[in-house]
Formats: sequence, structure tokens, C-alpha cells
Amino acid sequence: MNGPRPHERLLRVARDLLREVAGGEAPAVVLESGTERVRDAGGYRSVRYHEGEDLRIEAPVGDPSVVVIVVGVNGRQHGLLVIETDPHRPLDEAERLLLEDCADDFALAFHLEHMEQVRRQNLLRILDSEERFRQVFHQTNDAILLYEVDEVGTDHRCLEANEQACRWLGYSLDELRRLRPKDLIEPPETSGPPPWDRPESGPFRFDACIHRHDGRTTAMVSLHRFNLLGRQVMLVVARDVAEERRLQQEQVESLQQIQQNMEQFQILNDQIRNPVQVIIGLADLEGGDVGDKIIRQAHEIDEIVRRLDIGWLESAKVSAYLRRYGSGT
Repeated sequence: MNGPRPHERLLRVARDLLREVAGGEAPAVVLESGTERVRDAGGYRSVRYHEGEDLRIEAPVGDPSVVVIVVGVNGRQHGLLVIETDPHRPLDEAERLLLEDCADDFALAFHLEHMEQVRRQNLLRILDSEERFRQVFHQTNDAILLYEVDEVGTDHRCLEANEQACRWLGYSLDELRRLRPKDLIEPPETSGPPPWDRPESGPFRFDACIHRHDGRTTAMVSLHRFNLLGRQVMLVVARDVAEERRLQQEQVESLQQIQQNMEQFQILNDQIRNPVQVIIGLADLEGGDVGDKIIRQAHEIDEIVRRLDIGWLESAKVSAYLRRYGSGT
């Protein structure tokens, strides 16, 4: 080796190692070739790397020819660099600092490899999470549309829509991206701007007329505005309730018809009971076996009417319960 100290050669090795690490060279390759270059540049007897986070190697007391340097970064130890020097040429402070620079380059290679592994794992988790979200997003029976809201809050551009929205509304995703909420939703008549133009974030829930590609239908709409990754967006969820509303209306009309029938039935009972009382009175005046038979038959008719009255009262209770809990109104 020419020259009294290997400072320049170690500095060159440290710079070369840093360039290799920055270029993405694998840590194993950097370590294998790097330890040889450090040994040759410093003229050392040996340079060895020992892997282990909790590894401890103590240099022999009173022996300056063995130097142990930690290979670690950000408080994490990857291993130890053990250097055996010429006993007649101990390291000076500058040379030790250059060796620590080389050890830092090794540590940086391990750190970058670890970060790349973490990045890949995070990416896999994100992809897995996105896939689960996408399945839920597209498998739900509700139509879901996501709009971007401009700074003023009055213009809305469709960013995404699930498959149910496309099927139900009869538009492709590209067509929905050209339509605004006002093109699809006709809100109930109320004072003030429609829900999507209000300054409040919501949520707003209301029944609305939906303009599908093939006609109109009734839907229950939920609308909510929020900040998504720095952008103001609006989520619209719509559920087709046309059949549900039709069944509710039929139920209301059926209950009304039952009520009318029951009232007519009560009137009919009274109309039957009054003539029966007259017949009983006349038969009692007539007397004899025939009169007794007529009275017995009249009492049977009255008993039948009484049972019908009891049935009417029970039906009235059922009807009141259905009107209160079953009609949805």
C-alpha cells in the first residue's frame, strides 16, 4: 500500500458504496463486495459482517487491532462490522470516521430494502382493501354515485358510479359522468335550493322522482357532502321504493275499505236487531206453542247478531293496530 494512511481510498469506497445503494443494488451484493473493498482500501487483515439485531461483540481489552462498528440506522441495528487491523498501525480518528461512513452505507442498503418490503406490504394491503371496497360498492342493491363539487358548491361532476346505478338508471358510466344531479333527481317541492346546492354538508334524506333512461320512478335518496383526499365530494345513495310505495298505498286503501265495510256491518246488525225485537214482542202477545217457537228462533237470531258484534269489536282492534303500525304512514 502506498502512502502512510488509507484515507483517500476509504473515502472513495464510501462514495462508491453510497452510489450503489442509491442505485438500488441488493444489500447482499453491496455487503459482499463492499467488505472486500474496505479491507483492500485500508490494508486490513480482515473485514467481516456479523448479522443480528441484538448481537454484541466486544473488542479485546487493550487490543486496538480489533475494531467493532455498529451497522444500524434510525436506532435499529442490523449487524456488526468487525475489522482486524495491523497491530503496528492503529486507526486514527479520521480513519475510524470513514469506516463508520462505510458501515452507514451498509445500514442504508438494509434500511432501503426494509422500506421497500414495507412499501410492497402496504401496497398489497391497500389493494386488498380496495378490492373488498369495490366488491361491496358494486354488489349493493342501492345505486351509489360520487360527485366532485366545485369551489362554489353549485357544480357537480360524477366521478364514480356503481354497477347497480348504471343498471337501474339505464346509463353507462361515461353517460353518467356527463349528467348532473338535477338531470337525474327531481326533489320534492320545498322552498330554497335543492339539497345538492345547499351549503350544509347534510346528510339529507328525501323521496324524489328519478329520471331514468326509460322513464320515471320513485326513490328514497340520501345525500351527503364531505372532504375526500383534499377534494370536496358528494355521495348520493338512491334506493328504488316505487314498489314499496305502491304496496303501502294499496294497504292504506285496503284498510279504508275494511273500515267502511265494518261500519256498514254495524249498521246492518242494528237493522237486524230492531225487527227481531218487534217479532219477539208480537209472538209474546200471540202466546201458545207457535208464539214460543217464534220467540226461541228470534233469540237465536239475536245471539248470532251478538256474536257478530263481538267479532266486529275484535276486527276493529286489528284494524286500528294495522292503521297505526302496518301502513307505514
